[in-house]
Amino acid sequence: MIITATTASLLTFVYVFLAFKVIALRRTEKIALGDGGVQNLQAAIRAHGNFSEYVPLSLVLMALLELDHFASTALMVVALALVLGRVLHAVSVLSNPQRFKFRVLGMQLTFATLVSLALFNLFPLWKLAMGS
Repeated sequence: MIITATTASLLTFVYVFLAFKVIALRRTEKIALGDGGVQNLQAAIRAHGNFSEYVPLSLVLMALLELDHFASTALMVVALALVLGRVLHAVSVLSNPQRFKFRVLGMQLTFATLVSLALFNLFPLWKLAMGS
């Protein structure tokens, strides 16, 4: 599962960066829990949280496709879209002021990835139902 493993590894670096951003802001602002009403910390927490909400399901769906020997080229394109979408979203949310266009594009890529992966995973069931 080299495509899923590579994608997960790249996304792990983004995840750790986002976690360190939260930790650094907590130290700077001396806030152990919550966001203390500090806007930059709120943004960092949400960038990290949003990442954590969307990436795991994407990776599970990718792994299932790869285990089912789905077309590698198509899976690489989807993986690239996921990584790009997550990076664009994080950069946007952490920017001050926010780059709203990047945030929207990041979420569009993320949703397109999730929907594509879900549809690709349903395709074998459709073929089975059609008797192929």
